Amino acid sequence: MVLTLCYLNCTGRLILETADGELAAPTTTVSGNGLIAEIPNAVLTLPDGNEFQQFDPVEGIVLIKVINLPNERVQVAITGADAPPNLDIDAMATGLALIATPG
Repeated sequence: MVLTLCYLNCTGRLILETADGELAAPTTTVSGNGLIAEIPNAVLTLPDGNEFQQFDPVEGIVLIKVINLPNERVQVAITGADAPPNLDIDAMATGLALIATPG
C-alpha cells in the first residue's frame, strides 16, 4: 500500500494515510531512548525524497524520522529526550494515527 504522510502536529500526532484501505498494525521495538515502529506492506511517498525528519516536535521528544525500508516496509523512529516515548496507535479507515508522548 502507498502511504502519504499527512501531517505531524504539535501534539506529537503523526498521520499516515492510504487510499488503498486499512493498514496492518505496526510492530514496535525499543532501543535506548528510541521507539521504532515498522509498518509492513507499505511504501511511503513524499514530495522530497524517501525520508521525513522532524527535530524537537514536542517537549520531551527530540526526533521523529519516517523512512522506507526494503521489502515494502515503512519505519517510524521516535527518539525521546530522557526515555523512550510512549506510543498509541489508532487505526483509521484511511490509515494510521501514531501518537507519541514523552516516556
